[in-house]
Amino acid sequence: MKNHFRNLWLCLVVLLLCSKIYGQTEKSKYVFKMDEASAEFESELKAKKVDTILKAFYHFDNGRGNKATKIFFWTKNGNSYVKAIRTKKNNRYTESDINDCPEFNNILDFFSKNESEIKSTEPESELWISHNYGYSITLELNDSEYNTYLRDEKRLYDKEHFKSKWISLIDIIAKAYIDK
Repeated sequence: MKNHFRNLWLCLVVLLLCSKIYGQTEKSKYVFKMDEASAEFESELKAKKVDTILKAFYHFDNGRGNKATKIFFWTKNGNSYVKAIRTKKNNRYTESDINDCPEFNNILDFFSKNESEIKSTEPESELWISHNYGYSITLELNDSEYNTYLRDEKRLYDKEHFKSKWISLIDIIAKAYIDK
């Protein structure tokens, strides 16, 4: 019985120490600081009543990897812009500058021309990887919202699928700005 109490006491001490060492120092509803910064930026965009927002979140499908990046494209009064927020080590992040992005119109045009194919079918793949990177996309356009997720192995295997082409276009344009 004495050993049970001692083991219980040790477990409690370890849990308390771990929560102090690894726990967040500030109260936040976000586990990752990058998510909090992204949510704040998105709120700023919505407060400015921008016309269109496309959020492209490139991430590991079971958490955050070192390449996790949230890319924001938006239009306001006919002008298009892009900004990225990217993870770094130890729950830190970097933010890119806001850049003019006329190529965002190409992303919107491709979506408009191929919307039914993008929304109704999924790329095929003979490959399945347990944990991989992919894009979570949210497009807020004309008072409607479209959400999708596509893992890299499907996008890169079925390159001719309209959804693969659209997300690859987002990827190419985003990388041109965030990898400067």
